[in-house]
Amino acid sequence: MVKILSNNILSVEDLHVVFKTYLGTVHALNGVYLEVGRGEAVGLVGETGCGKSTLGLSIVRLLDESAEIVRGKIFFNNESILEKSTDEMREIRMKYISLIFQDPTAALNPVYRVGDQIVEALQMSKGLKKVEAIEESAKILSMLGIPESKKVMEQYPHELSGGMRQRVMIAIALSKNPLLLIADEPTSNLDVTIQAQILELISELRRNTRMSLLLITHDMGIVAQVCEKVAVMYAGQVIEFGPVRAVFKNPIHPYTRGLLKVANLIGEKSRLESIQGTIPDLRHLPPGCLFSSRCPHSFSKCVQIRPYSILVDNHRSVACWLVEDKVRYCL
Repeated sequence: MVKILSNNILSVEDLHVVFKTYLGTVHALNGVYLEVGRGEAVGLVGETGCGKSTLGLSIVRLLDESAEIVRGKIFFNNESILEKSTDEMREIRMKYISLIFQDPTAALNPVYRVGDQIVEALQMSKGLKKVEAIEESAKILSMLGIPESKKVMEQYPHELSGGMRQRVMIAIALSKNPLLLIADEPTSNLDVTIQAQILELISELRRNTRMSLLLITHDMGIVAQVCEKVAVMYAGQVIEFGPVRAVFKNPIHPYTRGLLKVANLIGEKSRLESIQGTIPDLRHLPPGCLFSSRCPHSFSKCVQIRPYSILVDNHRSVACWLVEDKVRYCL
């Protein structure tokens, strides 16, 4: 199993999360192991529905009422998140962990001006006076490429475009100078120019404050640009984890290799690649590897027994029977 180290700002160990629905119990996370070091940026990638956002919400304890963490551990700054009270978690979210939600429309309060929401975040996290918080808010919005920032602060979320709302959400998250920033598709609604500007701002903030970053995204190019490590998720499991350069140069898990082909980062560039098949029904998980029905290298053991994370070296792990006994299998 992946070893949990005390110098990590975030450690997730064997995390299982289920959702109770009228159609049955959905096993959203199925034994997730993840590490984010202090000052480190980790990219979390995978297909839609693989559990990336659920993992992010689990870390900050903001899961829906229908969700339940049935097993596992989450450590933030060497303290157990799952043992914290509601008030203690509110304090952690207020000062130490920021979350950029995937849907800014749902995350922003529709009855308050956007400026008031940023000012409130600054006052609660930094203890600034209102006048100081207003000036700081306008400065942050300007840094995010919003012209006439003070005028925008007077508007309500519904008066802004999707891209503007996303930038307001990012402004609230960055205003706290958190120890850990969890960014769920932070640039998905933005044009390429603004995207590059915001990624550079996040990178600069990391350099200046040693902030750690968990970046949830579909864009492999962003991961290569911003992150030191990458975690590849499939059907609620991290199936490959390691340094970005090593994983992208030599993907070990067949699913990782398929993702990089789809992203057009490896293999032939002349045609559009795809991964055959679909994610298994998370209400009825098969006993073996969750990727076995789609894997071109699947054999009998894959269908019968669920693989565990095998340490390939000190920095890389893969949940695949092709690397059993820590032998690197280069596809």
